[in-house]
Amino acid sequence: APAVFSREEKEKLASDITNLYTKVGLPEFYVNIHFTELPLDSFYVGKKSSQKSAFLSILHGARTFANKQQQVNFMERIDSFLRPTMEPREINWELVIEETSLELWRMNGLVPPPAGSEQEKEWARLNRPVKPYV
Repeated sequence: APAVFSREEKEKLASDITNLYTKVGLPEFYVNIHFTELPLDSFYVGKKSSQKSAFLSILHGARTFANKQQQVNFMERIDSFLRPTMEPREINWELVIEETSLELWRMNGLVPPPAGSEQEKEWARLNRPVKPYV
């Protein structure tokens, strides 16, 4: 829907979301956040156009949840900063998280380094993908 979030709200949400990932060691540039605003006549919930709705989609390429408890914990963390943004303004929101195979993920054509490896730490330090050391 058009202009659901102000610039300041977008910046805060982007920061909060990015921090969820960097706190567990992922490089900041792994996190891409897109706010796609649609004209009122292009966003429908059921049969009605809605200007107070947001659909949030998260695609996990770098990591997957190891178990149900991790899923629950992550959803609770996301909810802890979405709810204070959405509820006071009566914005309806839907959130879906998808996980993909590491084999189907590349950064600048490079196979990302293994989780927690020295190479991944270097990517995080430089905040960009770099070719492996030879």
